[in-house]
Amino acid sequence: MPYKNVAVIGAGVIGTPIVKALLQEGVNVIVVSRPASPSGKDLPAGAKVVAIDYTDVSALAALFKEHATEVVISTVSFQALGHQHGLGDAAKQAGVKLFVPSEFGVDTAEYNEALQNVKTELAAHLKNIGLPSARIFNGLFTTFLPWLLTVDTGKIRLIGKGDQKFSATHPDDIAGFLAYILTHLPESELHDKVFRLEGERATINEVIEHYGGKYPVEHVDAISDDAVKTLLQTLIDHGQALAVEEGEATSNALWTGHAWKGVKESLGL
Repeated sequence: MPYKNVAVIGAGVIGTPIVKALLQEGVNVIVVSRPASPSGKDLPAGAKVVAIDYTDVSALAALFKEHATEVVISTVSFQALGHQHGLGDAAKQAGVKLFVPSEFGVDTAEYNEALQNVKTELAAHLKNIGLPSARIFNGLFTTFLPWLLTVDTGKIRLIGKGDQKFSATHPDDIAGFLAYILTHLPESELHDKVFRLEGERATINEVIEHYGGKYPVEHVDAISDDAVKTLLQTLIDHGQALAVEEGEATSNALWTGHAWKGVKESLGL
C-alpha cells in the first residue's frame, strides 16, 4: 500500500526537492525544522512546516502521532547527524513504519570513513529498536561538483590523478526516485532495503573536460581550507565514491520511464 503521510526532517539541498517530489505524488507532507531555522522558505504551498528541537523526542513523537506519520525522512546536515538516534526513537514510539536516514551520499555500508561513522551507527541503532529503514546511496550530488573542485576560486584544485570513477546524481533525481518508490512499491520492497542510484559514473578528469579548459588545474595533496572537500576528493581518488560496484546494477530502473540527468546536463555546460 502506498504511503500517504510523510515527515521530512530538514529542508535544505536534498530536503526541499524531496518535499516537492512528495507533494507532486499527492503525499501529505510535514516538514520538521529547528527553531529559528530558515528551512522552508523555498517550499511550495501544501507543505506544513513545524519548528521542533531535534533533541525533543517526546515532542517529535507527539507530532508524528498527530499527523499519523508513516514515513520519516531525515535530511539533516552532517552537524546534526548525531540527533538521528532520537529521531528514530521518536518515530518508533509514534508507530512510524519506515525511517529513511540522512545518507544521500557515498556507500557508508562499505566505506566507514571518520566522517561517516555516525551514519553506520545509526543503521545499527534502527535495527536494534526494530524500526525498518531504507537507505539511499547516490554518490555525490552533481550540483556540488563545482564546489568540490573549487571553481569559484578561478582554478580547479585536484587531489590525485583524477582518473578514478565516482557516482554522481542530481538532487532532483534522488528526490523523485524516493517519492516514486514510497508511493508505488509495496512495503516488502522498501523495508530494510538499500537503494543505489547513479545519474552518471565519471572521473574528475571527465568533469574537468566539460569546462573546456576554462579553469587551470592545480594538483594538491589536500585542500587546506576545507576538510570536507579533502575527504570527498580523497574518497574519489581511492575509488571509494561509487554508489554501486562495477558490474552491479543500480536501482535506477525501479523508477520506470525516468531519464536521469548526467553531469554535463546537471551543470548546464
